[in-house]
Amino acid sequence: MVEKVVTSGKALTSFGSGGKVTVLYPSDVGELIGLSRELKGSKFGIIGGGTNVLIPDGGTDFPLIGTAKLKKVVYTSDGVWVQCGVRLPSLAAELAARDLTIGEGLAGIPGTVGGAVIMNAGAFNSQTSDYISHIAVLNGDCVQIVSKNDAGFGYRTSGLKGRTVIAALFRPLGKKREDIIAETARCALKRRQTQPSLPSCGSVFKRAGGVSAGFYIEGAGLKGLADGGARISLKHANFIVNEGGATTEQFLRLQALAAEKVYDKYKITLEKEFELIE
Repeated sequence: MVEKVVTSGKALTSFGSGGKVTVLYPSDVGELIGLSRELKGSKFGIIGGGTNVLIPDGGTDFPLIGTAKLKKVVYTSDGVWVQCGVRLPSLAAELAARDLTIGEGLAGIPGTVGGAVIMNAGAFNSQTSDYISHIAVLNGDCVQIVSKNDAGFGYRTSGLKGRTVIAALFRPLGKKREDIIAETARCALKRRQTQPSLPSCGSVFKRAGGVSAGFYIEGAGLKGLADGGARISLKHANFIVNEGGATTEQFLRLQALAAEKVYDKYKITLEKEFELIE
């Protein structure tokens, strides 16, 4: 049975801002397809782990479909079908127990498979599309299988934006468990050393010209700049952190200012990496 929850962006997102939203949680793919039929012609959003999304301070006047209950992992001769609501760290841990890996860098990304596929999430020189061969998406009220070559994958993007990803067929690599654990720990340590621990929605902008956006933002003199409870992180300038009570509007003002100042100084247009549900 579809669960209906009225909550707020503060509770749903890793940045911890945003107003009232209604979230519908299907318990399986059948209910997801049923919801798609019900909402056909109406506006709705999709939310997974909420780690790279923002919700407006005024909330939304349309429902969100939450993928948190869609967590099946099925091993086949072709690979591993993983539903959209499975978080990458959980998947990585389960695979490691079988001497399999999807890249130890991906193991530390806190988002869900659905979001990781749509944005082609990556870290430490690997990306989600390196490890998948097919994706199951909703096409109206039917399930369509899309091959990796037809999914339009690029750097932190794909041609699947705006579509509902149900699951992905992963092709993990074989590797000794102790090596996977050691490399995962090394990547986790590097994250702790270079990225802020305060609430954020991850990287604000994509790399530009092969260079971290944080380099340009710091070069523009914006590192540490605050707007209310939101601040451009002193640890890594490509993160905006919530120091307490930050609003989505404060985040967006800092993001827009960073893009403007970087363009003024470097004539580089920064492309955002997060999504605003509106």
